Amino acid sequence: MTVTADQTTTDLAVGRAATPVGTLHLVVSGAGLLSVSWSGVRPAVTRLGLPVVFDPDRVRPVVDLIPASIEGDRTALEQIPVDWRLTSGVTLTVLQTLHREVPFGSTITYGDLAVA
Repeated sequence: MTVTADQTTTDLAVGRAATPVGTLHLVVSGAGLLSVSWSGVRPAVTRLGLPVVFDPDRVRPVVDLIPASIEGDRTALEQIPVDWRLTSGVTLTVLQTLHREVPFGSTITYGDLAVA
């Protein structure tokens, strides 16, 4: 299953996923997965000024990939588009570079990351 981004949505969908170590709270936007938390919707999400709605159906494609990841399919989560808007500056640059350039299970030095 591939999770697709839908840029036409104007709100943020919230849902939950039960895992062996607790309940994850997920927020999905039209661009992709925006937030994952153990403790509910993060304050930064509400500061975006978009309506936040409980919509398990919109979050379901992400929730459905979590068991595969827990059971050992380490590439399952790579199918999820990421909404980067809660990150900025150097942190955004580093995370996007890691996401784009470093395959799952690989390592990279800070020096090599800087070159990428």
